[in-house]
Amino acid sequence: MGYTENDLLNKIPASQRSAFSAKVKSLATHLGVPVYHLLAIMDVESGLNPAIQNKYGYTGLIQFGKTAAQEIGTTTDALKSMTA
Repeated sequence: MGYTENDLLNKIPASQRSAFSAKVKSLATHLGVPVYHLLAIMDVESGLNPAIQNKYGYTGLIQFGKTAAQEIGTTTDALKSMTA
């Protein structure tokens, strides 16, 4: 049995869950993809932990590297300090 959308959202701290859910839903609509798919990608990439960094320096919910972070106007350090 796999995870449901709610199972994945429940990995986000309760105090952040509502805002996070709304943002993911908005992004999914903008991209034209199911919310569950974005959540599943984030879960595989980071376990839905925005502060996680792997041994290669990739950081955040979807594991941005330094160059990708710079391309969107941020840094991996800034990503690491973000909440969900």
